[in-house]
Amino acid sequence: FLPIIRADFSLGETYTWEQEALPIPITVFGGTQDNIVTQSELSAWEVYSSKKFTLQMFEDGHFFSKESFAIIA
Repeated sequence: FLPIIRADFSLGETYTWEQEALPIPITVFGGTQDNIVTQSELSAWEVYSSKKFTLQMFEDGHFFSKESFAIIA
C-alpha cells in the first residue's frame, strides 16, 4: 500500500485547481438541522458546475435518516 499512499500525497502536494467550472450537473444534499455544514456552504458548490445545480434539503441533521436516504437512492 505504500506506493499508493505516496502517490496520494504527491497528488495532494502538486495538484493545482484551474478554477474552471465542470461541464456536468451537480446535485448537493443537505440537512436543515445540520450543525456542521450550513445551507450557505452547500450552495457554494454551484460555482463548480457550468450546468444545472440542484440543492435538495431534508429535515435531517448531518447524517440522513433511512427515509431521506431512500429518496436519494
